[in-house]
Amino acid sequence: MPPGIGIGGDALLRPQRSPEVVLLAHTRGGPTDQAPEVLLLHGLAASRSVWTPLGRLLDEADAPNLRPDLLGFGASRSIGTKFGLDDHVTAVLRLLDAVGARSVVVMGHSFGCAVAVGVAARRPELVRELILVCPPVFRSGAAARERLGRDDWMARHIVNGSRVASTACAVMCVLRGPAAALVTHIARETPSELARESVNHSWPAYRDAVVSLLDENPLPSWISQPTSVTTVVLATDDSRAPAGDVLRWPHECVQVLELPGDHLLPITQPDVLAKLIIEARKHDSH
Repeated sequence: MPPGIGIGGDALLRPQRSPEVVLLAHTRGGPTDQAPEVLLLHGLAASRSVWTPLGRLLDEADAPNLRPDLLGFGASRSIGTKFGLDDHVTAVLRLLDAVGARSVVVMGHSFGCAVAVGVAARRPELVRELILVCPPVFRSGAAARERLGRDDWMARHIVNGSRVASTACAVMCVLRGPAAALVTHIARETPSELARESVNHSWPAYRDAVVSLLDENPLPSWISQPTSVTTVVLATDDSRAPAGDVLRWPHECVQVLELPGDHLLPITQPDVLAKLIIEARKHDSH
């Protein structure tokens, strides 16, 4: 599909911009006259807003940081017509090069962990350390389908090959404002900004992110044999990416930290995550 035309849902056309021409939407925090030293990558059905509490702490610590919206999500919703894992990695690397990043601590959350690993694998000289928060590590494609389908109704229809999710996404594209208001009302325990952003994505971006976790998830092999210094942060009550998935997998080559909480550790444990990043910045690269 050429840049300029995109599919928002079931046969719903919308304008798209090429990621080769337009950079990912992003926020730069900390001293903006310095090259970013921290990169924060959000997860599925989210945006850079998930990093707002952590971003404030990094800003206070004068840690130059970069928080992009991934292809097809948040303010980058109209960027891109291909949304495979490699496409996300390419777009992130293009942004890092554009802002002059030379050595970064990369923190990913959920699906953002897969993108983070892709960045480190393709450009190891650029990544000082990796911190993977609530990584979706599945033992097999079947386990991934079961887990994704159980916890997310739209993902369930994607893994089952149903058109229901595409049709629902088309409706949300037309009625995005009311849909965001409805989600905010339903998900009362989720911060309102986060709830609104959960519907601010394109259908292909969401679909391809789910498919990439089924077909090309790099996280299991990375956690067993990382090629960059890696810390894995798990939540004790995470039903989307249970701690046991990592703990039962070979993980002797990574540092593992368990924190109380659910899948939203960037919101509930920003202090701990900030300390991990600040400590990682002190380490010599590689």
